[in-house]
Amino acid sequence: MPSNEFRTGGPSKQDLTSHVGPTTLAMFVSAHYGGEDVVLKFEEGEAWKKVFGPIFMYLNSGTNGSNPLSLWEEAKEQAVEQVESWPYSFPASEDFPTSAERGNVSGRLLVRDRCVSDEKMVGNGAYIGLAPPGEIGSWQTQGKVQAIWTVGEIQ
Repeated sequence: MPSNEFRTGGPSKQDLTSHVGPTTLAMFVSAHYGGEDVVLKFEEGEAWKKVFGPIFMYLNSGTNGSNPLSLWEEAKEQAVEQVESWPYSFPASEDFPTSAERGNVSGRLLVRDRCVSDEKMVGNGAYIGLAPPGEIGSWQTQGKVQAIWTVGEIQ
């Protein structure tokens, strides 16, 4: 939070998300629920670097007798604030692209799903990813490169 762009496997990758109770995790690389295909593999002598994070964890508290749902509402407001602040300006690594070094992409995503309609539909709610070229479907297993993901919306 507020971005998963450093994670392996794209936005559909489930990773250690089935805990019960107050568990907070920050997993940077994991093959959990993905197996061998998502394990990072390196050739001998292969140079590699990647920025992991930054991670933001928000902890709040209330007094005895306070409404616990107010903590949840406050945490959701904080999540929105953090997402709107992305990318953060404080990381000092030259490998973390600043706002000024990031671009914008705009366009229209049309989807043809003949099971639903013969017409093309606007891809509202579809995940849209930007990453260096790779094999077809490699976004599901890549972990060595940054991949930027967003959800398409009608404008």
